[in-house]
Amino acid sequence: MRSLKQFLVCQIMFALVGAQGMAKDTITLVAAGDVEWSGARVALDSSLVLYDDGGKTMLEGGWQPVPRYFAADKFPQYLEQGNPLLAEYFASLEVEYGAKMSAISTVYQDQTLYQFDYDNDIEWATHPFEKIAPLYSQADIAFINLESPLSDDAYQVGVFRTPTVFTKGMTYAGVDVAALANNHMLDAERAGLFDTMAALDAAGIAYVGAGENLAAARQPKVIERKGIKVAFLAYTQYENSGPGAFANPSRAGVAPLDPDLIKADIEAAKEIADHVVLSFHWDIYHFDVSKQQDLHPDAVTFARDIIDAGADVILGHGPHLPRAIEVYNGKPIFYSMGHLFFSINLPHWMDNYVPRVEFSKNAIESLEIIPVAGTGRGLGQPYPLTGKRAKAALDNLQGLSEELGTKIAIRGDRGFLSTP
Repeated sequence: MRSLKQFLVCQIMFALVGAQGMAKDTITLVAAGDVEWSGARVALDSSLVLYDDGGKTMLEGGWQPVPRYFAADKFPQYLEQGNPLLAEYFASLEVEYGAKMSAISTVYQDQTLYQFDYDNDIEWATHPFEKIAPLYSQADIAFINLESPLSDDAYQVGVFRTPTVFTKGMTYAGVDVAALANNHMLDAERAGLFDTMAALDAAGIAYVGAGENLAAARQPKVIERKGIKVAFLAYTQYENSGPGAFANPSRAGVAPLDPDLIKADIEAAKEIADHVVLSFHWDIYHFDVSKQQDLHPDAVTFARDIIDAGADVILGHGPHLPRAIEVYNGKPIFYSMGHLFFSINLPHWMDNYVPRVEFSKNAIESLEIIPVAGTGRGLGQPYPLTGKRAKAALDNLQGLSEELGTKIAIRGDRGFLSTP
């Protein structure tokens, strides 16, 4: 028989919970956009190319054709879409702006390479995480987009290659899962991709969006906390090495942003997990810096279609700037989170944000937006913003998101989104 004390405790608990029932077990996901830390180990050299190709393959508005596979004799193959005829587009831009393309495409001018001093490799690897690590370590699951291969000796054909000791920084911060589906993952060829996967495996960090073949690149990683299972998948719209960088049934590579594949993968993931979180590297920047936060309507159509297919969260990155947030049918679409940190900076880059998503077994319980530093040296060691700067970042996000029907409630230094 229960004691009077036990009875009173139970009555108090029921009174606190009320009609909503007993308190739910919940877990939190903290996610961030692009993470790249290779350039910080390179001496500043005017002959060194530090970034992409200066925007010369970008399309107006930042939306490129999605890569698609198709069934031919029951064998999936890559269907090359090809780029539009850019000459006409460049000519129209020159007429519109009254200047040559060399003057119009100023996206990469005046870039800054950080010069930090480190006593050892561990200090180098942990440096960018130091001020943001508490935010990550307090979460049940921490996600990043790893926009550089991790390799010590693979031949470098692109602009990024990060030493494998960088995993020490990732584990220091408590990173649980990294997306590899992005435009730089083959910057050190396939050898660099294999080195990346091996380094993450050795560090106990899950990865998604790349693999030794297409099936592996599409394989979800399920992380379970408190009995709640969250499946992660990752895809990219483009890779700097070209269409051959996409995985196929007999070739290693990254997972393509093919809606048919994504929908099939969501259906399979929902069989083994309570929630499905997708990472999209997509919809890159406009030539005109002033328009780089604009959201292409095709991206909205694409994302909503994927939510309708059963995805619970879309984590977007690629534009290097924050873009709108949408809560569509109760599910968040973060069109671009911007950066977490980068080893270089550009004058038009700005403060970014980190979303915190709270899951229960059957629902998304809350959505929080945490603005983080992204200008100047702050991008080399980001930290949660406070005061006027936090409000400015949140006001910017609110302005971008209004036309999608998203309302961000600003309380203190955080933003909050309602989930029906």
